[in-house]
Amino acid sequence: MNYSDSKFIDFSQGIILSMTKNVFFPDAAKQLAMFVTTFDKFVASIPPRNLRNMANTAVKKENRIAANNALFIFSLYVEWKAAMDIAALQSTGFILTAKAQAKGLVALVKNVSAATNGIEGMVIVKCDNDPNADIYEVRISRDEKNWEWFGAHRSRTIKVMGLPRSEKLYMQMRIGNSHGYSPWSASISGIIGQPETILSIHE
Repeated sequence: MNYSDSKFIDFSQGIILSMTKNVFFPDAAKQLAMFVTTFDKFVASIPPRNLRNMANTAVKKENRIAANNALFIFSLYVEWKAAMDIAALQSTGFILTAKAQAKGLVALVKNVSAATNGIEGMVIVKCDNDPNADIYEVRISRDEKNWEWFGAHRSRTIKVMGLPRSEKLYMQMRIGNSHGYSPWSASISGIIGQPETILSIHE
């Protein structure tokens, strides 16, 4: 996370090369593509040195943060799929700082809640912390059958963007680690109103 841009690019390119058609991870193409999309957006936003200004530098920094987060989420996927297989982990391009240690099983998701902070079309969904969880995920639907919006983070608070106003939305969370995922939580529902506030939340 603290690498310079050039070192981060070299590191990321090494991971992309190592994970492309990696025999230990035959099903990783979709997850790798999600990271590559974010990484490519960051690289494309780096302005030439002679054209740098506050605006394009701010855009670049925002895209770097997104790429950092995408890489972290991809690393959690890789660790989970590797299932503590050291040979598999060593094939990824990620740096192993210590022998992987298994955590306990995650529990059920508890106390899902939602709020907004004034950003248009965004909901912040969170649940209680689980000491064994490496990743927290949320999904959002209009009908609890077709899930159209997704988010994931290493912390228990997740922001989901691009949501419609004045429509009832259903939200669920799950948590996971290298052992697997919890079931999706029971739904809570809410409506984004005017201004951007959750008008109602129901278990």
